[in-house]
Amino acid sequence: MNLNDSPDPLGAALRLDLAGPGITLDLAAGTVSIASDRLRDGIELKLTTVGSDARPLGSFRVTIQSVPLAPQALTSPALVGSGMIGEPVTVDPGSWADADALRLEWCRDGAVIEGAAEASYTPVAADDRTALTCRVTASNVAGETSAETAALAVCYPAPVATGLADLELLLDGDGSVAAGGAFTGAGLSFAVSGAGATIDAATGIVSIPTDALLEATEVTVTATNSGGSASVSFKASVKGVAPACRPRALHRG
Repeated sequence: MNLNDSPDPLGAALRLDLAGPGITLDLAAGTVSIASDRLRDGIELKLTTVGSDARPLGSFRVTIQSVPLAPQALTSPALVGSGMIGEPVTVDPGSWADADALRLEWCRDGAVIEGAAEASYTPVAADDRTALTCRVTASNVAGETSAETAALAVCYPAPVATGLADLELLLDGDGSVAAGGAFTGAGLSFAVSGAGATIDAATGIVSIPTDALLEATEVTVTATNSGGSASVSFKASVKGVAPACRPRALHRG
């Protein structure tokens, strides 16, 4: 602040009465220096005009009001949790300067999840294979400032295999096997190898050809989801019709 730039219609000298920490006065230059933290708190200066005979002619006050600053993030917000579907994730909002209130918004691939505005969020099936973040917005009378957490990848827990027993099928019989039941987990897709088998990727039902004999051939079924995969193997055989069940030849005497 430069006092020499102030007009003085009376031709009087200006005398400045100042007090308080963070304030310095250069009488020769007519400047006042005020520490920025004092400005933020607000300060009142008193200016007095003095005539040539040193008698006060009048006085007035100059009040420098503090200008609120928008909130500033001191430490970044962060997520705490595994990102597994069904397991809660919490947000550490970070620390803020000049924040009167905080607002939370959970986001899926950058888009706000409707109704998700608490300090904890539990991922659901719709979040599978997406990036979960939480946007923290601090506000005061000066405005708003937002910061977003690093993304957390969301996935299902990896499947677990429970096992399948070896299988013996009859020639030209039913070769279907419900292999999906050999796994626990959600969001699974299935694949199979061995014995010429095929599989329904959605249900895990395996079909093994029974149009030819097969001797203890290994079949491997793999279940996969966003969290990983698991496999189980069993041996499949295709046997001919038992002798006792074969039709008997007719003999004419």
